[in-house]
Amino acid sequence: MRINWYFTLLVICLHGCVRLKSNSFFIEGASMQNVELHEQACQAIITNKLPPIEREFVVTGHRISEGEGFIIASRIFNQSRWVDQAEFEKLTIYIPAGLPLDGSNISLRTSGVIAFFSTGSANFPGQTGCFGYASDGLVNVISHLPNQVSVRILAFFQLTSPGGWENDCGKFNYDQSLVLKRKDVKSLTSWEGAPGKHIYDESMMR
Repeated sequence: MRINWYFTLLVICLHGCVRLKSNSFFIEGASMQNVELHEQACQAIITNKLPPIEREFVVTGHRISEGEGFIIASRIFNQSRWVDQAEFEKLTIYIPAGLPLDGSNISLRTSGVIAFFSTGSANFPGQTGCFGYASDGLVNVISHLPNQVSVRILAFFQLTSPGGWENDCGKFNYDQSLVLKRKDVKSLTSWEGAPGKHIYDESMMR
């Protein structure tokens, strides 16, 4: 009986076990790369008139550069036991005016604020998955310390497929509490938001 139980656990693990890695951080004095492209894509997704965009934008759209705003970022990497089955999930929020004091709320509908979310295959970035922008929502600042910020994010996304498979995407609600560690632009890895030498440097957490 015990042998059967161990065998059952082994089968479940082989089919479903993943190694989950994640990190969340904030950056002051930063911006998203290609803010204008994000603004155009955001409006286009809302109106269902998305212009041609490189499929790899599901990953490269999370690149971060120096600027005058505030960045909130979450990165999650699911490393499957199976070959070519790894997945990524990324959220990047750009707040041009900076982060307010503890207890404040930031509306994601505020002019200039961008909340970009994407998920898909880390091995084949842009060929699967979904990406899009928050049409509404809030960032609640729970605490704001010099090197750590705690927030709760409630965001309502309209997602689209980079490959045009619209049945795979649609409305998505994001509701998470995050503890963000301070980072600066120059210290970012390719997984976190720096441009990589190859797209896989940005879709996989090494």
